[in-house]
Amino acid sequence: MRYKSEPGKALRTFISLLKVAFLDIGLAIDTYINRREQLIGKQQVAMRELPTPVLQVRERLLILPVVGALESYRAHQLTEQLLESISATRAKIAIVDITGVPLVDSKVANHLLQTVSAARLMGATVILTGLSPQIAQALVAIGVDLGHVKTTVDLQSGLEVAERLLGYRLVPVAERMHSNQADV
Repeated sequence: MRYKSEPGKALRTFISLLKVAFLDIGLAIDTYINRREQLIGKQQVAMRELPTPVLQVRERLLILPVVGALESYRAHQLTEQLLESISATRAKIAIVDITGVPLVDSKVANHLLQTVSAARLMGATVILTGLSPQIAQALVAIGVDLGHVKTTVDLQSGLEVAERLLGYRLVPVAERMHSNQADV
């Protein structure tokens, strides 16, 4: 009611108040976005620092389970870990399981191919497991040639292929028991 007789001044005062309110809202949003970006940055650093174990399942057989987003830095780190483990254990087979990787783009696919080639130079065969239908379609769509890479749909299949390549033969317990009784 203060500016009842001066509508122009009332409008200017109202607009000034709106500017102050929008400035406060803008500052609050900028602060929120900045904090969110900081949090995302910290999470990315934490993911990079998470060790991805190269597991020795049996003599000459390694498994590298890959979980989460796979960007260039992390892919390079995983390759180094795998190659060092191949050297240290004299592994002949390395299974790289990407079941836990949500997306594989052309950069990551290229890096995986380079990893396979480097492992081959060290005398190891890499079996790539865990290719989802979506990832398989994406790789075909971007023209990635996995023709010279051993692939299986899941880790179990990869282990079966690896054991065959290493000369292992799984014998069911019933068959083994029947064989032992026949020998007696």
